[in-house]
Amino acid sequence: MLNSMIKDESRMLHLVRNQLALDYNCSVKQIEGSGNILSINQLNEGRRIYESDGAFFKMICLKGKALVSCDQRFLPWAEENILNKDSSWLMEYPFLRALDHELSLYGHGIDDLHEGFLPDLRRNNTNYPLQLMWFEEDEILQFRSDSRFQEAFAYNESHPDILGVAVFDGKEIMGMAGASRDGERLWQIGIDVIDKYRGKGMASMLTKAMKDEVLRRGAVPYYGTAPSHIISKNVAIRAGFSPAWSEIFTKPIK
Repeated sequence: MLNSMIKDESRMLHLVRNQLALDYNCSVKQIEGSGNILSINQLNEGRRIYESDGAFFKMICLKGKALVSCDQRFLPWAEENILNKDSSWLMEYPFLRALDHELSLYGHGIDDLHEGFLPDLRRNNTNYPLQLMWFEEDEILQFRSDSRFQEAFAYNESHPDILGVAVFDGKEIMGMAGASRDGERLWQIGIDVIDKYRGKGMASMLTKAMKDEVLRRGAVPYYGTAPSHIISKNVAIRAGFSPAWSEIFTKPIK
């Protein structure tokens, strides 16, 4: 088990850049440099893999630059329309519409666009007013058939559920957060709160507890959500996260 607590922002960002270098088939030095980066998609060992994997095209925008990994056939379009553009505007609808149209010529289309949040290590109050119960990897399987916790846990071999935490009202679970090991050191947090307990701060408390525990175990927790999900964004912010990137995945059009 990873056990070296992450307390320093520079170390956290170094681990994130190492993961993104695998994901986008480039080097950490390129990510730390200036300018957008284009690369040929390659299944590097340790890369994050999802159902919407973007094997033909995927892009992430962070800290004023874009990383693109795509099929070689798509490189000319990416060079003309992305390489020298301001990454701040590459998630705007006019660009996404043009991108989606070009992808369709190759039988692909935009499948998912989400925003990623990383911990703000300057805000790390570890006060949890309610008692928590933790579940390790094998213990999470008991919830597989429980439809109430489909956001907390993924049950996917490509990004296995590694840790769970629940808060109880007597014997009743009020909510659960889970962390999936999307990369060796980059774990994604998911959250579910039972309807009648919503609006009481449960989501942010559980997300914060999971964030702190993942950091304690030496991995980097991140929180992903849709651009339009304002409630979810506020959960992340209240739990001590800050916006870090926007990412696009594509898939074949059936």
